[in-house]
Amino acid sequence: MALDLPETPPPHHDGPHPAVSLLAGFGVILVGATIVHVVFNVLV
Repeated sequence: MALDLPETPPPHHDGPHPAVSLLAGFGVILVGATIVHVVFNVLV
């Protein structure tokens, strides 16, 4: 791992596109809420 190159910044410093991160986070929230809802219905 060559991390001693201060002159060349990494190409993907900020990660993916903000819209992609937003959609991914929204999808994770939807999946989590669905799992909680199903588990709650099964237990109750």
